[in-house]
Amino acid sequence: MLLQLTLKSHTINTANPFPYVKVQYDDSVVYNGTIEDTVTFDYETYTDGELKVTHYNKHINDDTILVDGKIVNDKAVEIISVKIDEIDIPLSHLYDQKYHTSWPDVDPIISNTLYLGYNGTYILPVIADSDKFYYSILWDSERRLNGELHQHNVNADGEIVETFTRFGESTAIDDSQVPSINKLYEMVSKLVR
Repeated sequence: MLLQLTLKSHTINTANPFPYVKVQYDDSVVYNGTIEDTVTFDYETYTDGELKVTHYNKHINDDTILVDGKIVNDKAVEIISVKIDEIDIPLSHLYDQKYHTSWPDVDPIISNTLYLGYNGTYILPVIADSDKFYYSILWDSERRLNGELHQHNVNADGEIVETFTRFGESTAIDDSQVPSINKLYEMVSKLVR
């Protein structure tokens, strides 16, 4: 499976202008150095593991300077995309992963960000079988969304019915239109290829 990671450097008026980044797959170092612009790293893997992006060597007193509450000096790195076998991993899945920070007065684990402004490591668990990995991402996204939107309500006949919220309104679930898990996998596999 080919993993492609695209990172972008962000700098604001700093003496050491570029962020230091280490990209790893498990313990294998893919890259270790500065990021000067937007760059894509390719890594071929045949084993399950973790893609890690570590932003390091940033110093709070030197690299992050505030004047009148505004940042006038800073550096960071942003994860722009991750692809598996040239297929984009949905941003919603990337945002759901954890960023383990090592910065004073900041939560040690942050989610819902691809902007690595603190020293720390972003970790993306990876399944080496690209079809299985992509399917698991879609399934996880669907489970999360359905969990947020899924409800049990009482209809006009007093029966408990499953509903979900769509366009701000409660809509009954029609089980006759729901494909089996195997049929869903077939449908997704055709789209992926």
